[in-house]
Amino acid sequence: MKKQLHLLRQLVQQAVTHSDNTTSIVTDSFAVNQAGDLLMIKDVMIDYLQNLSFSKKPEVFIKRKILHTQRECITLLDMLPRTKMATPDQVALADQMRKCLDELLRHLHQHNCYFSCEVNAPYIEIQRITDKTFQKMTVMKAALKRKKIYSELLNIICAAFDRFHLSQQHTYQHLQYMSALQLSILKLCEKASDLDFDYQLIEHLTYWCFNECHFVDYCKSLIKKALKPHYGTKQCYEQLCHFEKRLTVQQEKANLRYSVQRNSVKYQLMVFVQAELECIEKKQQYHSGGKGVTLKHTAQIGSYRVQTSFSVAALAYFMKLLCESGIIQAEPRSQLLAFIAHHFQTPRIGEQELSASSLATKYKQVTPRTAHAMKAKLKELCQRIDDDFGSGD
Repeated sequence: MKKQLHLLRQLVQQAVTHSDNTTSIVTDSFAVNQAGDLLMIKDVMIDYLQNLSFSKKPEVFIKRKILHTQRECITLLDMLPRTKMATPDQVALADQMRKCLDELLRHLHQHNCYFSCEVNAPYIEIQRITDKTFQKMTVMKAALKRKKIYSELLNIICAAFDRFHLSQQHTYQHLQYMSALQLSILKLCEKASDLDFDYQLIEHLTYWCFNECHFVDYCKSLIKKALKPHYGTKQCYEQLCHFEKRLTVQQEKANLRYSVQRNSVKYQLMVFVQAELECIEKKQQYHSGGKGVTLKHTAQIGSYRVQTSFSVAALAYFMKLLCESGIIQAEPRSQLLAFIAHHFQTPRIGEQELSASSLATKYKQVTPRTAHAMKAKLKELCQRIDDDFGSGD
């Protein structure tokens, strides 16, 4: 193994020397002879590494040997793109060396559990992955714009990929993460509904541990924005408890993270929400003279339901009109529909609770029959205003 690595090192060093010195010993005949030996060197090294992985030698020794081979191949591979060969045979030798080292690393990556994804990848691997993701950027941007997501969220995602494409240094782990993340976003755009897509995307990025600092700040700003309509301490506390519950059940993808130096999105948001809850509790305790204060829902209010003559479809469309006209400002829509399902009662539902998913479907897909019935009902309301206060003409 040492002999093969030494031969590869000699070939690369002589090739690099030739690029800076025209009197190099790397001649055309030398290039032709050595190019034939590269395949044999590669095969010997692959056989050795496979046997080493399944040998009875100490795990520490195996891991150290494979990591040394990995680092050595990366170092040699990074020297080759800067090499400028003079003749076609010497160019062919450099290409053969590059191919040999690249195949060794790819074999280690695919077939060896001791391969380290935490080391910086070689230039050729970075270029291969970034080229693929860059080619899909136009498609990804178009797909996200079709979903009409908030421009701030779109800019955060695109900026992260732009920095990824401009950087010349990435670990194997980060390359794998960004490539997989892009594919997952494209699949989400294909399968997810347009209704509340922003929040579906946020949950998706949280699941993928997209702990980019601007994204985490964006999520915190959404929590703060959701608290603004709640002027009472109790309402804010209940809303924060709702966020805490959602974060508790939020799943995360194992072994993948945008930045390994930062905590996950879920963890950072949970710390933020719990700090806000603790702040409210301390304020309440201070104002009550050190006595504990109950900040939970009362059963009577929580179980109250509003009876309506609307059908489920008409109720969903009525809420849609209120939201789109700006009369009601409720984000996310899914939370509004869940609230309506819990607190509203239609004629045919009886004592059962409305289905939030059924409301969401009818909110998105309004039939002409429902629209005409709603128009007639709104005309009745206008007529009632005229009867009470005159037409105003």
